[in-house]
Amino acid sequence: MTLLNGSAFIYATSSVEALDSISKARGMAHQVPKSFFKLNGRELTAQNRTYKADINIKAKTVVLASGNIRRYYNRSPQTFSLNYTYLPGPDAMTVDGKAARDYLYTIASTGSNASVEYLPDYTSDQSDFDYKTARVIVKGYKETVLRRDEVNGCYYYNLSIQFEEL
Repeated sequence: MTLLNGSAFIYATSSVEALDSISKARGMAHQVPKSFFKLNGRELTAQNRTYKADINIKAKTVVLASGNIRRYYNRSPQTFSLNYTYLPGPDAMTVDGKAARDYLYTIASTGSNASVEYLPDYTSDQSDFDYKTARVIVKGYKETVLRRDEVNGCYYYNLSIQFEEL
């Protein structure tokens, strides 16, 4: 398989390696993996994560006096959903050392707006792998404790968190 400018690899840790030159594609230069999703500038762990992004179209249908029907689109916020299974509490216990349950719990419990940076959908012939940024609010947070490991003091959780763009 030949690698061209802007080709990318997706690894099991959900990081994307963007290769921006032929020398990098041939393995002659250092390659820096980009995190797939950031919350308030901090990279989130990819350990046992599923990700879903949707666009919610919010519209209002109005029947005019003439009998015609018009639909007015108010806004179309994007929603992001992250689901984790067997996620450790502290960051140090994740496989990649990135933000884990404790950080997500802090964001969800403060109730304030957050900033999300994500890599959009892309094709292999793109050369632009820049993050897109959105201001979001936490729409839902749910966790269940799976295991309490008393030896190392780590709790493991099933966690789901949903964000909606403002």
